[in-house]
Amino acid sequence: MTQTHASLFEESAVFKICDVPLVLNVQNKNYVLFGIVIFNPPLLEEDIGHYIAAIRLNNRWECYDDLRTKPYPISGYTRAVIHCIFYVRFDGAPDVSEKSIQVVEFGGTVSEDDEDFAGFGHSDESLYQLYHSSKS
Repeated sequence: MTQTHASLFEESAVFKICDVPLVLNVQNKNYVLFGIVIFNPPLLEEDIGHYIAAIRLNNRWECYDDLRTKPYPISGYTRAVIHCIFYVRFDGAPDVSEKSIQVVEFGGTVSEDDEDFAGFGHSDESLYQLYHSSKS
């Protein structure tokens, strides 16, 4: 059986989107899941793969892909190579409209300059700007 280049990613970092914790508690501050960056691995060794952004709005996921003209919905049960996860600080009890919420205690630190926005993984300036423009 021939192993494709994409199959190298299958066992390493593939998760269902719904398995990402909806709420993190970092230093007694709640952060609610806002978005993720998904890596679509290359099918052939000579390809480089492709990144897309998925934003969680109103308990639904929307994908933003520069290869498409419009955002499109995806299921939380979609399996993906999640490259980066973004959370936003939420004062008060998070309203995520889920029956059971897993609050994950995170022992890391968040910069005081950006304590309203926590990104884990590589930074993505466009998501950061989208979040801050929505607060205005």
